[in-house]
Parts: sequence; C-alpha cells; structure tokens
Amino acid sequence: MKMLLAGIIALGFLLRVIWLDQFPVGFTGDEAQQGYSAYSILKTGRDEWGQFLTLFPRGFGDYKPPLYTYLSIPSVAIFGLNDFAVRFLTALLGTLTILIAYFLGKELFSRNVGIWSALLLAISPWGIQLSRTAFEGGIGIPIFGLGLLFYLRSKRPDRRRPKRNQLFLILSFLIFGFNLYSYHSWRLFTIIFLPVIIINEYLENKKWKTLLLPVLIFSLFLLPLVSNSATVLKRSSDVSIFSEKNIKNYFVNKGTSDLPENIARIFDNKIIFITDQFLTNYLSYFSPTFFFTGSRPDNSYLNFPGTPLMYFVEIIFVGVGILGLMKNKEKNAKLIYTCLIFAPIPAALTDGFNAQRATTFLPLMTIISAYGLNSIISNTGIKLFKKYQSLIQLIPIFVLLGSTTLFLYNYVYKLPKHPANNLRYGYREAFLKAISLEDQFDSIVFSKEFSMPQIFIAFYKRTDPWYFQSSSQDWLRYEQAKKTYVDQLESYNLGKYEIKDINWEKELKSGKHELLVSSYSNFPEKVKPVLDIKSPKGVIIYRLVSTSENQPVEVQK
Repeated sequence: MKMLLAGIIALGFLLRVIWLDQFPVGFTGDEAQQGYSAYSILKTGRDEWGQFLTLFPRGFGDYKPPLYTYLSIPSVAIFGLNDFAVRFLTALLGTLTILIAYFLGKELFSRNVGIWSALLLAISPWGIQLSRTAFEGGIGIPIFGLGLLFYLRSKRPDRRRPKRNQLFLILSFLIFGFNLYSYHSWRLFTIIFLPVIIINEYLENKKWKTLLLPVLIFSLFLLPLVSNSATVLKRSSDVSIFSEKNIKNYFVNKGTSDLPENIARIFDNKIIFITDQFLTNYLSYFSPTFFFTGSRPDNSYLNFPGTPLMYFVEIIFVGVGILGLMKNKEKNAKLIYTCLIFAPIPAALTDGFNAQRATTFLPLMTIISAYGLNSIISNTGIKLFKKYQSLIQLIPIFVLLGSTTLFLYNYVYKLPKHPANNLRYGYREAFLKAISLEDQFDSIVFSKEFSMPQIFIAFYKRTDPWYFQSSSQDWLRYEQAKKTYVDQLESYNLGKYEIKDINWEKELKSGKHELLVSSYSNFPEKVKPVLDIKSPKGVIIYRLVSTSENQPVEVQK
C-alpha cells in the first residue's frame, strides 16, 4: 500500500511540475507580482512598495493575502526569479495535497477510500490546473485539508493519552488560523466554518476549557484582519454583489413600475435583488455543468474552454458517494455536509461565475468521488461477480486513464491554440525583447493596453528592488487621485520605461529615439516593426516599433 501511495504521489508531482513554465501558455500579472514581491522581500525585507514584512501586501487594486508571497521566497532563492520558480510552490503544495487527501479519506472512511482519493486528486483537472499557476487559492486547499485532518484526529477515542487529542485540536485551530492569510475565499470560508466546529465540540463534550486555548490561538490570527478591516475588505468592495458598482447597476436597470412607489419597493428593492443574485450564484456552483463539463462562462485561469474541473465519469462517483453518505449514516457525514453547504458561499457573494473562487470545494469533492467509486467497486464485486472483482476494479482505472489522457491532450495541445485572455499570451515575448533592446533606445514606452506592465518589466528585468521601491512611491499618487489601479494614471515611469497611452503621430513628431510597444492597431499598417508578436492563429497582437526607423523621408526640392 505504501508503494502504491508513493507511486500515486510521484505521478501527481510529475503532472504538476513537467513543463511548468510552459503550460498553461502565458504568465499573468498576479503571478509576476507574487514572484517579484517574494524577490523584493528576499533581497530587502520589504515588498515592492517599500513595506517591511507586511501582512497585507499591496496588490492590483486591493491588498492580497500574504502567504503565497512569503512561502514562495525559498523557491525564488533556489531557482531565481523566473516563471518556474513562482509556480513551483503550487506544484509542490498540490503534490502535498494528494498525501493529505489520502489521510483525510482514510480518516473519514477507510484506507481504500484514502487511496482512491489520492489517485483522483493526482489526476484531477482541477487539481492539476491549480498546481500549475501561481494562484493563491491553491495553497488554501492543503492548509484547510491539514487543519481538518488534525481536527478529525483529535476526535479519536484515546483515554490513555487525552493530552494528545487536545494537542491535535490546538494544531487544527492553529492551521485554520494560517488559512486566513491564504486567499480571500478561504478566509471567509474558515471564518464561517470554525464556529460550527466550536459549537459541535461544546455539544459533544460540554467543556469550554478544552476550547479556550484553540479559540484564543485562532483569535490571535483573526485580530489583524479585524483591526485592518478596511484594507482586508478592499477587494470585496470591488467584486462583491454588495459593491457600489453592482448596486448602481441595479438602479440603472430596474426600470419603472405601475404600482404605487411604497408598494413597488416591497417587491423590488436592493435586499431582494442581492438575495436573488446570491441564491442564483450559490445554486449555480452545485450545477453538474460547473464541475463536469468545460462550459463555464468565465474564461479565466481555471475556466479553459472545453476543460472540466472533474472528469465526466465522476458525476457517477459523486452521486453514489452522496447517496452512500445518506444511506450508510457515516459518522462524519454531518461534517462533510457542512463543508459542502459552506463551500460556495465565498464565490456566491461575488459577481460572475468563477472556478478560482470556488476552490473551497476541494479536497472534499474529490474524497466524496473516491468514496462513491470505492462503493461501486466493493458492491459490484461482492454481489454480482465476486470472482472477477480484480478485473472489475480495473474498469474505472481504464476509464480514468482515458479521461486523463484526453485532458492532457487538450491541456498541452489544444488549449495553447486558444489561450485564455487572462493568461496574457505574448507578454513574455514582448517584455523580454524590449528589455534586451534597452540600451539601444533613449526610452521604452509601453502602452497602457498592457495590464500592469511595470510588474512584468521588473520581473523579467530583475529590477533592483530598492530602485523599484523608490519609483513606486511616486505611483501612490493614484490613490490621491482616487484611482483603483496604478495604470489608470495618465503616465508613470520605471527608469527609462514609460507607461502611457501611445499616440503614433505625436510620438513620431517628438523626435525621441523610442521603442514603442503596443497592440497592432495602434500603428499604421506600413510601419516597419522591430518585432511582431503573433497569436497561435498567426494574427499580430503586439508590435514593437522604433520611432527612429520610421521617420518620414524628406523629399529634396
């Protein structure tokens, strides 16, 4: 069994780490910022904004949870500041999650369920995709899983060593406390999940004393969030269903009513609007379409076209697993139900339909799938064809092998031809080329059509963090101007790199020796480019142009 588990973990690691810097195609601004923040702290003890070991690093229009930044420092120190180093943390933690899923499956159900849980997570499309991008939500999964595992371990009957159970309970709350700093969705999920555990513990033991120290430890983690609530809630004010933008949109589109105003307000008001939006979002995350098909509407990191979060065959496993939980009255069924009921809440409170914000379903969805698969194999083998049980057990293996092969084919071959917009296809090539030509130009101008170009410049150029920090202090005027993002400023600089809207005629008349980097549409068709960057379909998307090489030729009279 140990060798089998080791083989599964090795398989999961290979699926997560091979060609890590190449797939998925592209590299996001969030990933670049995570890497450069880690690099800056490694070199100076301060993030790129000059904040010393901050708990609330400034992101793009918000303040990001700090765990990913700090945990990726060793990787950046070992591998250098590059795409692989930044993504390696999630690849490593994604592999660790496979082991945690085994122990959780074993603790919740049985050793066999543990093995199936590990295998299903190792080859999971959701798990693999999360482990191949530097995305904060991915690190919340192993942290929550480990906290839940220690909590379950604390409930084992152990009269000879009662202190050990108390230690596991303390460790559980300590780990849940760390999860408050992993990702926004996990933060909210943990805050609403912990009271259930606390109430359950009291109802079972009728002893507050055993809970005092664990709750105190968790409260110490919670205190900085409460005392910095305005900073913590910055992101939610932008994307939540309670946002000012969403409420304004409601008033703009609600129309008029023939009913008297006082009566109309009873049936058409903000509370009903938000409640309806929340319930619609909430129920949509339980849709089979969300989990088992590639038809999710949001084309972001985890919503690649045609790519499911779980294999279609798992709809059977999950269905059987849920039915089994109800029929067999498993001792941990209530805990599992609670996790599933709470899982979509953080995502449902935001706009859109986003798999990135619903990572709170993991790893339990995979474990339920494993429980159902184990039930199918055990019952079929015993009741119908007992002597062919070994052969029957191979059937789901072959089905899963075929599903995994198809997923990998799509992921490695088809998806690179249709990269998600949010993955910033072509950015790497554009920035690396511009940086390589830096000494040949007086200035390099990046169009604001690029999303947060300053972080890509710093990342690929490995800009001295002290220099970046001195530059970023000037950019803080975006807050004074009541802007949400730095690149909403009219213009700003990082050394000889300038970020602004590009006007071709104006730049040409300036007489400066500049390299302009912008989209294809910003230049005349007959311009002479330094480099054209094309999409996988061969369409020019970005263009690097020298102003000196495109000056109009003066006609001598």
